[in-house]
Amino acid sequence: MGVIQHVACGGGHTCMVTEDGALYTTGGGSCGQLGHGPDVMALKRFQRVQALLSTPVALAACGEEFTCIVTAHRAVMTFGLGNVGQLGISALANADVPTLVESMSGKQVRASSHPAAHECTA
Repeated sequence: MGVIQHVACGGGHTCMVTEDGALYTTGGGSCGQLGHGPDVMALKRFQRVQALLSTPVALAACGEEFTCIVTAHRAVMTFGLGNVGQLGISALANADVPTLVESMSGKQVRASSHPAAHECTA
């Protein structure tokens, strides 16, 4: 693991972004908010998100049971609880791996925040 440049905490999970753009997650993942697929319900130690091995991450933000990342190329991806549309992926369903928010493509994204149960990306 490289030098940690950013840490974000949700209701029961935590994300770390390293200087080289790797994303690591730990904690509860019952809704997919860890980004490791459908079989990972919880992690006791940080584990790198394999789906992002070729995608450098710049920022991460955590909601109660979902996660939003901004890649180094300014794409927005979300994963976790999506039952009321909080992932922004045009489906009212959970996503257990990072999923591109297509409506944000081409936008100049610089920051993301998750006050508890909803998302705000600027």
